[in-house]
Amino acid sequence: MKKTQNTPNSQVAEGEANRRPLVNAETIGAQYGVTGRFILQLAAEEKIPCLRLGRKCVRFELAAVAKAFEDPDFGQHDNTPSQDF
Repeated sequence: MKKTQNTPNSQVAEGEANRRPLVNAETIGAQYGVTGRFILQLAAEEKIPCLRLGRKCVRFELAAVAKAFEDPDFGQHDNTPSQDF
């Protein structure tokens, strides 16, 4: 195993390796063939996970969004009117 020196710069480098890359809605949309606006709508409806870094700054983890899209229940609507007669 390779040892790293215990300096402030090496600690930052180690921390960077543990972080997951965050991307914007346009990047996610381009990957799935939809608009960034649609991705933001899905996030607002809490259908896909996101990180809100401010009122207008929303970021996504690629792996988390991919997992949400692979969920068999994704896109199922429970708000269909029931007809009890």
